[in-house]
Amino acid sequence: MPTIKQRKLVSLLPRVNWNVSKAALMAGYSPNSAKNPHILMEGTGIKEIMENYGLSEEEILREHKKVIVQDKNLPAKNTALDMVYKLKGSYAPTKSDNRSLNVKINLTGKELDFQIQEKLKELEKLNRDEK
Repeated sequence: MPTIKQRKLVSLLPRVNWNVSKAALMAGYSPNSAKNPHILMEGTGIKEIMENYGLSEEEILREHKKVIVQDKNLPAKNTALDMVYKLKGSYAPTKSDNRSLNVKINLTGKELDFQIQEKLKELEKLNRDEK
């Protein structure tokens, strides 16, 4: 039986362009859970809801194959494929940068200016090192 969170997640999918991670966050899942949408979508409750909407694994594959073999409307083909991949959680999670910088400042005037410049140089170096 699907949980309330699972029902909410599925109901939010069309509103967030089928982005499972966004829907999961909006439904109340933790950020760690939202980073793994494929795991969320594998839950038995989610699968039950999807089947109730007529989106069983078999139906998705059948429709997916229809779209793949047609070549008359390539934009529709690409959009349909993209939606299925999003729905199924097949895309890698979106990267985000959650670094923070804590600085305690007990300086004034030129000392403060100097320390600010030093911290900016440190940040620039960190950004260069990550690339």
